Amino acid sequence: MTVATATPQQALGVLDPNSYATWDPLLDLFDELREASPVTLVESPTGDHDPFWLVTGYDEVMRISKDNAGFLNAPRATVFTNKMGEAFARHITAAQGDESPNLVSSLVVLDAPKHPKLRRLTQDWFMPKNLRNIEADIRALAAKTADRLVTAAKEGDGAVDFVPTVSAPYPLHVVMQILGVPEEDEPRMLFLTQQMFGGQDEDLNKSGMADLTPDQIFQIVQGAVADFEAYFEGLTEKRRANPTSDVATILSTAMIDGEPISAPTGPGTTSSSPLPATTPPAPARPVQCWHWPRIRSSLPGSRRIAAWCRGSSKRRSVGPPRSSTSCAPRRKTAKWAAWRSRPGTG
Repeated sequence: MTVATATPQQALGVLDPNSYATWDPLLDLFDELREASPVTLVESPTGDHDPFWLVTGYDEVMRISKDNAGFLNAPRATVFTNKMGEAFARHITAAQGDESPNLVSSLVVLDAPKHPKLRRLTQDWFMPKNLRNIEADIRALAAKTADRLVTAAKEGDGAVDFVPTVSAPYPLHVVMQILGVPEEDEPRMLFLTQQMFGGQDEDLNKSGMADLTPDQIFQIVQGAVADFEAYFEGLTEKRRANPTSDVATILSTAMIDGEPISAPTGPGTTSSSPLPATTPPAPARPVQCWHWPRIRSSLPGSRRIAAWCRGSSKRRSVGPPRSSTSCAPRRKTAKWAAWRSRPGTG
């Protein structure tokens, strides 16, 4: 049996975090790999990553995602990391008594039987009838966030940094609201998340990690993990004493196999995900906004954001997120093909 293997140049293109700062060439690379084989073995020419399978075919991704018994999360790091990053996570988690290649033991890194048991605890809470209770608040937050974006763009002469204005605070606020974390604690949660998952990207970690030794970085991340644990242990005790309608109450009072579960974990990769390697990608240019005089303030927040901002990539139909080990493309529809054929869209 012949195994499709990426060339050294292709492997470097997949592994280099700087590739993910410029989407079009990277997506062209995934197109090239997909045409040769939907499943490709990637081996690092520098030896800094363990070999892995890159899955780029739609049918193959769907088959793997539905085969929970054959394809597990836990044995390897769920997010894309190098050998140093995995060793780092194992070192920290071993000190906590449960060695794992994943720094945070969130739901997405667990397998059966633990995963379905934990998932069922909050499944009812996320049913439509319950989500309608918070829909108005989330819509109001979306509109408020869009207004903040509009104001920042006007003050910035048409340019605004989308990450600190929208993509970092908005989803974090929603998740924290669901968990039951007070709004005044959200900056703390954001800062700790960035310390844990910012790698050496100065825009994310906010700690000057690029100039620190591995031991110093370990101390910072270990401190952030401990702070997370302490915070949510405190929140657990509060919810057990005074239950509310939030998810933290469900997790704090739940039982699995007759035993209470541990304190609910933090937001995991809500605001930023681990970078594929230790070298940070090139800083993204500010998101350019256009046609702002034509935008009606009555539009829903999400539509205003969509009309206001175009990201650095114009083609997002295929290709993985920065921290993914696989590529889960959507089918190339006629509409997608027409978009690609437009001038200036690659």
